[in-house]
Amino acid sequence: MSQLERPPLVVPDATERPPVRQSLPALTAPVGAALLTAIVALIGAGTPGLWADELATRSAVGRSWAEMFRIFEVQDVTMAPYYVLMHAWTTVAGTSELALRLPSVLAIAAAAGCTAMLAERLFGQRAGVVAALLFAFVPVTTRTAQEARPYAIAVLFAVLATYLLLRVTRERSRAAWAGYAVALALAGCFHLMTLLILIAHLLLVRRGDRALRVRWALSAGAAIAVTAPLAVAGAGQTAQVDWLAEISVRDVGGFLDTLGGGVTAGAVLIGLAVWGWFRGGEWRGPLIAWALAPAAVLMLVTVVGPNLWHPRYVLFSFPAFVIAAARPLASVRAVLGGVLVAVVLLAGLPAHLAARSGGGHLGFDGDRMRQVFEREYRSGDAVVFVDSDEWSPREALRYYVPERIRPRDVLATGSYDARRPYQVVERTDPAALSAAGRIWVVRWQWGDADPLKSMEPWKTQVLRGEYQERGRWDTGALRLIRYDRG
Repeated sequence: MSQLERPPLVVPDATERPPVRQSLPALTAPVGAALLTAIVALIGAGTPGLWADELATRSAVGRSWAEMFRIFEVQDVTMAPYYVLMHAWTTVAGTSELALRLPSVLAIAAAAGCTAMLAERLFGQRAGVVAALLFAFVPVTTRTAQEARPYAIAVLFAVLATYLLLRVTRERSRAAWAGYAVALALAGCFHLMTLLILIAHLLLVRRGDRALRVRWALSAGAAIAVTAPLAVAGAGQTAQVDWLAEISVRDVGGFLDTLGGGVTAGAVLIGLAVWGWFRGGEWRGPLIAWALAPAAVLMLVTVVGPNLWHPRYVLFSFPAFVIAAARPLASVRAVLGGVLVAVVLLAGLPAHLAARSGGGHLGFDGDRMRQVFEREYRSGDAVVFVDSDEWSPREALRYYVPERIRPRDVLATGSYDARRPYQVVERTDPAALSAAGRIWVVRWQWGDADPLKSMEPWKTQVLRGEYQERGRWDTGALRLIRYDRG
């Protein structure tokens, strides 16, 4: 058979597909996956405190449109599509923890449906059902859904683009190709790293005929062209990646932890996916590439160039692990398959519980902070921050502590730094600080044992010379220290 006559890569072997019960509606698994995932993700979605990145979202979308767009002139231009969406959303829904996270919950629910559809198309209805269960209950799904950041939306469009590519290899209509290009472009707009899924898509179409490969290249090229302005503009803004550490062996554990919501759960999921890969078939290569190639590319770039690696940046890969794991689980006896699915769910249970605690998002627990001030605040109290560069403790205080019990931010000028748009401009005013009878220091819990060691010298001079420490309260990631005069 010549290359032009070869069947496309995406047509699964009929012998590999479990029999489908035609009496069941075709959308049972996808709709069930979306509903189940939405229910699981909504449980406790408003409980964890907003962590630093989510506070950045809150800060950006809480400003006027003009003020928000001024952020993009110096930082976070690659976040512009997400911030625009969230600004419009919060105008209607508000900025509570649940309201900020609800778009991600809806996106991850839709991604669950698309993942189940893709698994069903490839490996049969039972695989679609298993994929639905795995997707809904793997902890990384909940953690991604309960995050006021663009990762869940990127996951949705990555899976949707892959599903549509499967469709276009069969239908080859212009509308289908347009849908694929749009989904791919949206995936890249909401997170540029998502375009690394093109590695898997290339493997998917490479054995198709020439017309298929040309149309894919044109569609992928169009998506890249749409996202190119964001990439070019973002290349000159390094603030959002400057904090990334150099890669090390610990990042392997970090990848497992992010993927499974814990190293154990991640290892179990990957083990089942590897079992699926060993089953062979034409889809093995694209699934492996979808699962592993994005992480490998970012790690390699980080080794030889700028630091770009973080497990969150490849969250769009986890549906590939789910689909690969669903394949063998769907082909074994129902009892064994059920036991194995239960093992995955139980391995992730501690991560589910931890993610839904008050400090489940990297320790930020706004409720505990508010409770401290409800007990300890007195009229006339002032607040100071260790460094004016520490913008997130100030945002956390503003977000979680009502004005009636919030110490006065006596050094804040009320405007943001033009070069560091999340940071409030402070004035150097020892007299304003020392006018307070009590001063609260809000800082990270970790770091120096001496809460004043890293503070700007003039602030330290005021506090050491005129005040004494009277109490400390740990509220997850943040520590509150109260100084009283004398």
